[in-house]
This record gives sequence, C-alpha cells and structure tokens, in this order.
Amino acid sequence: MSYYGVGIEDCLDLADNIGCPMVLHFAELDSFNPPTTVERIRRGFAGSKKVKINVYAGVDRGFASPGRPTYDKPAAMMAYSRSLALSARSWGLNTTFLRCGGPDRRRPSRERHLWPRMA
Repeated sequence: MSYYGVGIEDCLDLADNIGCPMVLHFAELDSFNPPTTVERIRRGFAGSKKVKINVYAGVDRGFASPGRPTYDKPAAMMAYSRSLALSARSWGLNTTFLRCGGPDRRRPSRERHLWPRMA
C-alpha cells in the first residue's frame, strides 16, 4: 500500500511485474502528485486487477497523518479501512469482522485474536 506515492509514474514500465495486490492513496490537492500525474498512474495500471487507486477529494498531502495540519479524519478513516481490508485479504482473513466492529465468534481463532490488536 502507498500513501501519497511520489515517483510511481516514473516506474510504470514495471507495472506488469507486480505480483501482489496494492492499494494507492492520493490526495486530490497534493502538489507533489497533481491530477495529471495521478491520471498517468491510473492509465499505467489500467490493465491490472491487483492495483486499486483511490483519490480523496478536497484533501491535501498528509490527510492520513493525525499530527499534520492537513489531517482529514473522514478521508483518513476511509484510507485506513481500505488498507486494513487489503491487508486482511492478503493474510487470508475474512473481513466481515472488521465491518461489524469486532470479531464474529464463529470465525477461526486467529481472526478473533487479531481484532484487539487492530482496534
């Protein structure tokens, strides 16, 4: 996963080599990644089902960093949930327990014990 990834547009020739799922988070107002750059990245990954690109409207770089003046809690929470869901899927966990606010006791124990550490 990547937050505010800079320089990705210079490595798009390697896009076909990506073997794992990825989620990229960009801020709409980020001067380091203006909309033209993000669109170039989108086009570079257009054929990939493994890469999900999210652009958060009306926020600037640092939107997911609580200590920064550009922090935006709603956008940050959405990005965190998307990142957490990707991680859970990659680890082979069922993400239902994340949406319910806690583990489903019918799930395997590894999922039940993971929830307190993520909350």
